[in-house]
Amino acid sequence: MGSSIISAISNLIREYVNILERALTFEPRGGEQVSPRIKLAESVAQQVSILANMSTLSKFLFIMVKSVYSSNVDGEKDSHEVEENSDVDQHQELEGFMLFLEESSQKLRTVFCQQLIARVSATYHSHEIFSAIQHSDQFDDNKVQYTMPSDIFQVLFLELRKIERIDEENMFELNWLIGLLRELMESMFTWISNNTQIYATQETNQFVMDVQFLVEIGMHGGYFSNDPLLLLTLMKSTFNSAGLDPFKDADNDGWAIDVATKTIQKLLEIEKRTSMQPKESVVNNEEEESHEIQSNQSAYLSEQDDDFSSSENNNNNNNNIDALDSKEDEVEKDELEVAIYEEGH
Repeated sequence: MGSSIISAISNLIREYVNILERALTFEPRGGEQVSPRIKLAESVAQQVSILANMSTLSKFLFIMVKSVYSSNVDGEKDSHEVEENSDVDQHQELEGFMLFLEESSQKLRTVFCQQLIARVSATYHSHEIFSAIQHSDQFDDNKVQYTMPSDIFQVLFLELRKIERIDEENMFELNWLIGLLRELMESMFTWISNNTQIYATQETNQFVMDVQFLVEIGMHGGYFSNDPLLLLTLMKSTFNSAGLDPFKDADNDGWAIDVATKTIQKLLEIEKRTSMQPKESVVNNEEEESHEIQSNQSAYLSEQDDDFSSSENNNNNNNNIDALDSKEDEVEKDELEVAIYEEGH
């Protein structure tokens, strides 16, 4: 039964991964319509949730299948029918299934990283926080005379920050989330290595600045704290992709490191200010709405006062008659209540 269970679950996982991939990419395949049952993951938090759910599901499935194999082996041991070859085969099947689950999760993570970078590459000009960067005093021109990091990498840093803030609500395991951020950083280094033609008409300083900025992002976020040599390896590989010597053409006098760190600090400041703006806007809107409501109420009451004043003189004579009728009604009501009380007693 073990092999049959693995085969059936593997087929289900393949189909499930295809569905999740479409949810991540927002795109139907071959012109087909996206099923209304597939909820598209439009926000970063939703996309990360898909990856986390797939990772958790993979762990549960492996534990479940492993327990099935263990129970089968225990039953065979009791009847003395187990053989060494059978143990080896089952172990290999389990390892193969575990590898399949890991590859399925990794496939989705790769799609997520590629989609994020592609989306930022196409839309970074209109990024809400980047518009604030363009209108802010980023640096003192008298102190810094060097190239700034490319816009796309500044926005990518802000996207990484969004993913970091997801953990503030303790929704995901910290080590898992850091691993995802590290993979995103690796994808960013790969992207710049595959697009070195962008720098063909620019000075070498821009390339050095962008690579150093990526290095500083990784160090600031602590994404490579468990393997700091990996960050150095990525930097060297990226320099080599552009035909540069990482030891000769790298930042020797520290200007790129200085600009990169200052850029990160300024981005964090702008991020903080921008995150506060919606709250202030809501407060202002509420105050304006409250003021408008009060104004409308005052206008309404004023109209009512005018209407009352204009009709007050016409109603003076009727008021005396109404008062007499009211008194007569009260007398008749009292007499009726007394009659009912006496009849009941």
